[in-house]
Amino acid sequence: MGDPTGIGPEILARALARAEVTAAFTPVVVGDARIVARGAALAGTAVPLAIEIVDLAHCPPEDVALGAALPRAGRAAGQALERAFAMAARGDVAGVCYAPLHKRSLHDGGYPFEDELRMFAHWTGSADVGEINALERLWTSRVTSHVGLARVAAELSVDRVVRAVRLIDRAQRAAGWPRPRIAVAAFNPHGGEQGLFGDEEPRVIEPAVDQARDEGLDARGPIPADTVFVRARAGEFDAVVTMYHDQGQIAMKLLGFERGVTLAAGLPFPVTTPAHGTAHAIAAEGVAHPGAMIAALKLAAQMATGA
Repeated sequence: MGDPTGIGPEILARALARAEVTAAFTPVVVGDARIVARGAALAGTAVPLAIEIVDLAHCPPEDVALGAALPRAGRAAGQALERAFAMAARGDVAGVCYAPLHKRSLHDGGYPFEDELRMFAHWTGSADVGEINALERLWTSRVTSHVGLARVAAELSVDRVVRAVRLIDRAQRAAGWPRPRIAVAAFNPHGGEQGLFGDEEPRVIEPAVDQARDEGLDARGPIPADTVFVRARAGEFDAVVTMYHDQGQIAMKLLGFERGVTLAAGLPFPVTTPAHGTAHAIAAEGVAHPGAMIAALKLAAQMATGA
């Protein structure tokens, strides 16, 4: 159900009310049924009676006001996720799709991780995980993620770039791409201008691309970051590997904010979520758009079935 104080329960209800959304999978909702009902009321719809709800009964709506970042809400969201992951680990469900979380609330609610990806890796014992953003036929992965910009250059390495390329190649193959075409973005302006603006391209990124190609991956680059998404949007690439969070996120959200999906890659089962946040500012207004939630549900089902 995601964070109960955000738009997650509302967009979940909107998505599950559409028969065409659930045609390819059987949804099981994990959370507090009262929060799910509140989301449905905001959406002006009803969650179909045929949909199973694993009711944890752990989050009274009167304790979690809409639009507020609360530790109680973060704890409830974390507990629902833990139950969903346990179900997936047992094989009771084929994948997990979660509504938006609030990282601060999650942390203050008793889950002391920098982000949910590190939490998922801890729960599953997965060593090689990464965050991928998907916008229909264009996906991105990144070498560094939730770190300050001042730390990015020091954290770039040949191994980390290659791992990001491998990760998105595996994920896209699992989603049906026979041989993904992967662009690797440069780090510095204009690709570094042959070392004039920095040496990360010849020192780190070029050797990483060469190694990936030696492994049989269709990797190309480094390509200047201010043009790589122009070329990808035109259909030249299936995926773009970026060096840091906003290098890819700004482009992807501009291309399709209401359709973007975040995929936690490298886990034993598919795990997806809308690429946007909890949107606390509009959580009580009943106007949240379910597009990204619908896309996240469909991608989880697609990867679970291999369709």
